[in-house]
Amino acid sequence: MKSKNIAISFVILTIGITWILWWGIVIANQYGYLTYGTPLMLVLYMIGGNTIPIIAIILLLKLKEMTGKELIRKIFGFKQPIRFYIFIIIAAVVSYVIPIVMDTSTITAPLYIALLSLPIMIVGGGLEEVGWRLILQPNLEKKMNFTFATLLTGVVWAIWHLPLFFMKGTNQYTWNFFAFAITVIGLSFILAAIYKISGSIWLCILFHAIWNALGESITTESNVLSSLVTTIVMIAVSYLVISLSKRNRKLEAVAMINHQLK
Repeated sequence: MKSKNIAISFVILTIGITWILWWGIVIANQYGYLTYGTPLMLVLYMIGGNTIPIIAIILLLKLKEMTGKELIRKIFGFKQPIRFYIFIIIAAVVSYVIPIVMDTSTITAPLYIALLSLPIMIVGGGLEEVGWRLILQPNLEKKMNFTFATLLTGVVWAIWHLPLFFMKGTNQYTWNFFAFAITVIGLSFILAAIYKISGSIWLCILFHAIWNALGESITTESNVLSSLVTTIVMIAVSYLVISLSKRNRKLEAVAMINHQLK
């Protein structure tokens, strides 16, 4: 397997394995088996949900893209500038505030519930970023510009979730897939921006986990207009922070040159 094919291998393996497990649950449901919450169903469900980080880590190590130590440091690189932590918290909150303002989201549980669920969401969602941001996004950017690479990553990410919209008991079962896909594309841009300005996969994992955790306290209706407005704002914010980051880097470079010339 050549390194340039890692993105294709990642998409085929993750969607293939996850869909076999999740569509299997959906089909079994039609005959009264593997109903939501039963032990075997939950095991298959969790395995399907964690194929992304598992496959991503296997591919990165197999193709020697990173050593085990490098990968661990990359995933758990907690030491980041405080401004990045502040940004991801604000971005996650704003993505929920917009639907609340549009009256399509409601706080239905104390916010501390979201905080308590955060560690679970790091494993059950956040670690997906090892695949989306370390493999798919950067490899797509080798063949297309940032915008199209981010958009395609978001589309693949949304499609990966598709079986859940047919699985009774999941949050997605009551949602409109189109509205969900729009929201995921917006999140894809924010996450791509976070990685672009910081180079930290940990911050992407944390943002993803915070966003999922907030969903434990805030119930959001499946509304296409609300999803579209939220996504437009997220995309605008993404380009703004990337532009500001580039500007700051240029100013720092100029300052360094001037300092060396003195």
